[in-house]
Amino acid sequence: PQAPSPPLTLATRKRDYRMVRILLDAGADVNLMALDEGLPNVLFWATYWGELELVKLFIAHSRHQLDLSVRKHTNETVFDVAEASRSFASMRKPKHIAKLPLPNRPVVVYDKICQLLQEYRRKYPDAAAEGAGCSRALTGSTTAATGRGDKAVASPDRLSDAAP
Repeated sequence: PQAPSPPLTLATRKRDYRMVRILLDAGADVNLMALDEGLPNVLFWATYWGELELVKLFIAHSRHQLDLSVRKHTNETVFDVAEASRSFASMRKPKHIAKLPLPNRPVVVYDKICQLLQEYRRKYPDAAAEGAGCSRALTGSTTAATGRGDKAVASPDRLSDAAP
């Protein structure tokens, strides 16, 4: 049997911002490894699903101790997950794919998540893994998107193990 998920993981998955804030204020550890949907911790989960407000909360409450060097079993960092999600968000999807229970945030959300992660890494270089990560999000523009408000979904080639 699988171990129960930590409270912060449960609150994050439910997108219960109030409970996430309460748990973080009480000292919950954002870095706690709780493999969920193939993602090693709540920061990966929020990044993958494009939950910008949760990413902001995790960064603000990290007490400058976010471990950005954590990697998925596929060796991807949170930067790689953000960039892959952003890349897939910029692709036009057939209707049957767009209806799947996958992330559906606009490219600009992933751009902002990448920007926040990069800013954190610059401020606390000891917290981060090697590699550029999110480079396209910061150097490119959102012109890859169709401009018609297409929804984002995660890249099946790099993140299929993270989909529910």
